[in-house]
Amino acid sequence: MQPLQKYSNSFTTYESTQYVLSNCNTIVFVNIGIGTVTINQTLPIPSGASFTFGGNNDEICIDTFLITITGESKCLVIKKTYID
Repeated sequence: MQPLQKYSNSFTTYESTQYVLSNCNTIVFVNIGIGTVTINQTLPIPSGASFTFGGNNDEICIDTFLITITGESKCLVIKKTYID
C-alpha cells in the first residue's frame, strides 16, 4: 500500500486585477462579488460561480493566471498544494 500524499489548502482573496502563479495541483477561482471576474481574458466567471483547474495525482500546474476584476467583485482563489 502506497503512503498517503500530504497536501495543504490555501485561501486568498483578490480585490484588484493581477497575476496569480498556480504552482499547485488544483486551483479554484470563486467570484464572491457582484461584478464579473475574468480569467486570462477569456473565461468570465459570473457572480456566485466558480471554475476549477484540477490535476491528477502527483501533478503540479505551473501556469500563471491573469485575474481581471470588474465592478464590485472579489475573487477567492483556493489552491491545493502537495507537501513533501
